[in-house]
Amino acid sequence: MYEDAWYSFVPEAGKSAAKNSASHGHKRNQSLLQQPNATGKGQQASQSIGTGAYLGEDNGPPEASLLRRAASYADCRHARKAGNEDGRRTKKANRKNRNWEALILDTEANKLPISFEGVQQTSDVYSEQLLEASQQEYLLYRDQLSLTERHLDGLINDADTTLALLSKLSKSFQSVEEQTTMFQAQCEELLTEQKRLEKLADEVGTDYYYYAYLDTATRRLNAPNAGRLVDDESFGEMVENIDACIAFMEDHENYRERDSYLARYNALLIKCLHLLDHGFSARLEKVSSDIAKQLAATKSESTRHALAYGRFEEVLSDSYALLPNIHRVARRVYDQYGRFDAEIRNSSIFSSSTLSMLRTYLTTRDRDIKTLTLHDVEEYQKEIKSLSLETASRNYIKQTLERVQNENSLFVKVFNIEPSWNMANDSVFQSIKTVQTTMVQPGNLQPMAAQLQAAFQTADIQSVCSVVGWIADEYGISESDDDEEPIAPKQYREYAARLLVDHLWPFVDNIFEGEITKTITKGAVADDALKIGPVVDGISSSNAYPLVRTATALLRMFDRAMPKERSVCTHFSW
Repeated sequence: MYEDAWYSFVPEAGKSAAKNSASHGHKRNQSLLQQPNATGKGQQASQSIGTGAYLGEDNGPPEASLLRRAASYADCRHARKAGNEDGRRTKKANRKNRNWEALILDTEANKLPISFEGVQQTSDVYSEQLLEASQQEYLLYRDQLSLTERHLDGLINDADTTLALLSKLSKSFQSVEEQTTMFQAQCEELLTEQKRLEKLADEVGTDYYYYAYLDTATRRLNAPNAGRLVDDESFGEMVENIDACIAFMEDHENYRERDSYLARYNALLIKCLHLLDHGFSARLEKVSSDIAKQLAATKSESTRHALAYGRFEEVLSDSYALLPNIHRVARRVYDQYGRFDAEIRNSSIFSSSTLSMLRTYLTTRDRDIKTLTLHDVEEYQKEIKSLSLETASRNYIKQTLERVQNENSLFVKVFNIEPSWNMANDSVFQSIKTVQTTMVQPGNLQPMAAQLQAAFQTADIQSVCSVVGWIADEYGISESDDDEEPIAPKQYREYAARLLVDHLWPFVDNIFEGEITKTITKGAVADDALKIGPVVDGISSSNAYPLVRTATALLRMFDRAMPKERSVCTHFSW
């Protein structure tokens, strides 16, 4: 806390003065009280005192040197011996100098009368001075120690004061801690109560929302311009909110007036979907009428294709939120591939509205592109006469499958559902399959199959097998290696497979059954034909019976028209 130099700030005046003082005068023997190691300063002080006492010099007391401690008896004895030895050595040397020292004595001082009392007083004064001079260093140490003691006492007092203050603060902190603990407990109780009230308020507010939304939805749907809501983004949110309110009322049977609100919400949902259906029908009618006029006015095949698909999609999509709202309603109960989800609430209402829009769309499209459909049929009939059945059928199948793919892409853009093949009765595929149209659509390939079957009725069985086999080879229906990639896209292969499985293969089976009945079962064979003749051109079957050769030829044609796995499972009644 304090530096060492602070305690030694008293200058050593006595020491410096003792060094500079010169001792001249009468030499005396050293006292036995003299320190054995006190040389120089102590001798000079004793010599000065002796000279002043006997010679009467009035120069003041000499400055005494500080002694560290009082000499013991042993030290005095050693000092006496050392003094005697030094006296013997210096006795002879100083004997000649004594006469000279005697001459220096003040004659006036010798003349003064010397009394015992004066000498006693002078001795006392010099003794006090000598004692003070000898204790000078100890007095300095005492002063330093006293000063240090005062500072230490001050530090102790400060430490005591600090400890008392800290103790007081500790007690205050303990009191504050007790109060803080109590306050914290009260705050936690208040927070718990606040959370409980917030939760209760949220529950009440949530329940109240399902009741209060009825007025908002009723006011919007009963407005004069409610039909415009179907072209706004908020319409889809309103349908979802009404459906959520219906679900809430169904889950809480004990709520007040639950049945009344449930019936009113169901009525609002039906009205929303009716408005959507009506808005879509009006929009579709407006677009299709313009496209139909343009299709009737043009004679170019490429222009008709662009109007029927590209322009139709562009104009129909030119709305703010009609198609997105249709997507939200259709995907409410159907997935991407048209599979129905019966676990959705109000699925029957959403499904009924979606299927109604699907039928409206397909009927309108059939009416709009009826010109293109009739044109394709006429071209097919002409090519059969001008070219051949096989060539005409291949061209017609390619063009028709392309139209099916275009209709499928347009259907996905409008409803956000791809009508993939599905045997479930509640799927989109089975629903649109029942829609009777003259055009070919993804769910109904019957018009194309009907035209092909009509052409195959009058054709020979070999040409029919050639066309059917070409379809299987061209679109990857027949057996192929796994490493080979199919040539046709996935949708084309699906359409070709459905055409063969649902329509052409059963038709070919009937043709073969009729041919077998006509040529083998009920065929007349002459007796001369039952003879085995010679083999022709190295063919072992050339001399077989006529019925065998006919059956072999039918099997070759059947194998050409059918895949191997289907041919193995097919049995003929011979």
